[in-house]
Amino acid sequence: MLWSQRALNDRGFSFRQPLVEISDTAVVEALLGASGIGLQEMRQSVRAHVLGGSERFLAERGVRLPAAIDDPERELPAGIPHFRLARLKTELIDKLRGEFPDAQFRFNLARLEGLSYYRGVCLRISSMAPDGNRYPITDGGSTDWTARLLENRKERLLATGIGSEFACVKYRP
Repeated sequence: MLWSQRALNDRGFSFRQPLVEISDTAVVEALLGASGIGLQEMRQSVRAHVLGGSERFLAERGVRLPAAIDDPERELPAGIPHFRLARLKTELIDKLRGEFPDAQFRFNLARLEGLSYYRGVCLRISSMAPDGNRYPITDGGSTDWTARLLENRKERLLATGIGSEFACVKYRP
């Protein structure tokens, strides 16, 4: 997505300050559990298509989850599983920072949207639009729905999507 934003900017779009946020549903679920929030309660309240839903849900309950972590191994509380995120940092994100110096990369463990859909690592990419707002434009992650559909626990699916029509409306001045 980051390379395509560069190409689209050359064609009249305006994607500025790209932000890549990585999350891990296992870590977020552990953090929610430690805060006394059940997944069922969260699932009933947070919707992916409602911007700011995670922030409102957590604020209403007086819970703060880490939304901008650079080094999971160092910054996450003891007892929270961080091995997958620490490995992503060293093997992927540190390399991408060199290739895409204009982009920000961080771990967002306050992201609740998609928690019921994704299993494990997921990502969201947003950019500043000409109107000064940041909108999530790309989303993706591992899901287990094909494994459930095929009744095969070994089945894996990594799904991603981009809001192409939304991008044409919001990112083209």
